[in-house]
Amino acid sequence: MKKAFLPCVVAAFSLLFLAAMPARETTFPNAALWLDHWQRDIRPYWDSADALGEPPGNYPTSRDMSGRPTPRTDRYARMLSRQIYAYAVGYAMTGDAALLGKARAGIDWLLAHAKDPGLGYHPVLDARGAPRPGLDKTAQDMAYCMLGFAAYHFVTGDEACEREILEMRRLVMEGPFWDAGRGTVRDAMDERLQQEREFKDPGNDLVAVLDQVNAYMLLFANQARTPEQRLLFLADLRRLADRLVTGFWEKGIFWSTDRNRTDYRADHVDVGHTVKAYWMLHEIDRQWAAAHGVHPYRSLLQSHAKRLLAAAYANGLGPWGKFFDGAFDNVLADNPDWWQHCECDQFAARLSLEDKSYVPLLARTTAFWLQGGFVDRGRPARGVRSGIQWDGRLYGDNEEWDAKAFFWKNGYHETEHALVLYLMSCQLQEQPALLYFAVPAEKIDSFRPQPYVFRGREASRADLGPIPGTPLRRMRIGFDSIH
Repeated sequence: MKKAFLPCVVAAFSLLFLAAMPARETTFPNAALWLDHWQRDIRPYWDSADALGEPPGNYPTSRDMSGRPTPRTDRYARMLSRQIYAYAVGYAMTGDAALLGKARAGIDWLLAHAKDPGLGYHPVLDARGAPRPGLDKTAQDMAYCMLGFAAYHFVTGDEACEREILEMRRLVMEGPFWDAGRGTVRDAMDERLQQEREFKDPGNDLVAVLDQVNAYMLLFANQARTPEQRLLFLADLRRLADRLVTGFWEKGIFWSTDRNRTDYRADHVDVGHTVKAYWMLHEIDRQWAAAHGVHPYRSLLQSHAKRLLAAAYANGLGPWGKFFDGAFDNVLADNPDWWQHCECDQFAARLSLEDKSYVPLLARTTAFWLQGGFVDRGRPARGVRSGIQWDGRLYGDNEEWDAKAFFWKNGYHETEHALVLYLMSCQLQEQPALLYFAVPAEKIDSFRPQPYVFRGREASRADLGPIPGTPLRRMRIGFDSIH
């Protein structure tokens, strides 16, 4: 099938658009730039009273382009958790204890209002925190409810967060969400976790499995405090990864369900989900090999990952393509979505540690991210738009009221993007990656974190003193040899 291209006039405009950008310093690798990007472009939209909610921790799910809450007052638990992630990881990058307090407020609100004891989490709350009754609980929602707990645990080792993750793990891997007969995670259950429910399309859905890995299990496994706990989660990750390959992978693509192999425009059949699946397999493969001496997914990754990213870099102008046109290595040059652009940058940056051919490619894709229309520099609140046109321009409606925060967009993807590009830049620039943590005094010596979902060597450690109003002490740890 012939590669799909934009009309020549649009492609030419795109080249002129990028060429007309002011001269900037190299965007990748550039560790300092990615710290500054989070502080100046991402943080202002999330670090405000409107974002924090009333009371603090009751984060509004929907806010307008200037950051004000909209008339849509429902709170989605998965988005509360994503905002906790943004604050916790923001603290890890900056050391600003105020961000840690904002994350803690969200955790306390989730536990007090969204937790359904023994039954996971209520997916939707009203403006005062009361659960909306009678709603099914999807495996995807349950996974993303854990995202904030995993991020806060990453920076603090918090035992309450650990308990929540272990409880969810039992529900998903041993309890009502686990289908032992098919060896997979059920898509959805009713409110009481008694009856299986259909999710979107017939069959098992990719995100029911993939997002258990992506949202919390991989990060938690990498920060496990005991060898036994780490091996338990690695075994779970291997089960989930095997299911991803046997149930959803065919001819290079991770399909939307275990039945679909023909509908290229079905929900979740896109470059973003396929790249994310390959990235998760890459991390599981490396960690499984470190623990057991075997690379279960190396051959699959070597055969397909680079071809996929080469195709997704569809016409070399800066954005990543998002839809397949009949084959995994034939990607349409469509208008990019923020989260898919993040996923592709992150995986390419990860691979750049071993394959330097990704570095010039990333210099262009990250320039598109920073210098095109994704970042809103026209408002004091700044923030990241959900989508722009292929040539970097905005869509016609620059006032789209929910384009920065709504029931599927929060601060998670752009914050992870900044963190991963910072960490990979540090390694490529041969400088320690400095991250901040917060732990009780009695655990200072025993606290041994890893740099996010990656492995690294601790090169420095500094106790920066107590965090006022908490029993925690601020630590700064430098990591090198990130791999």
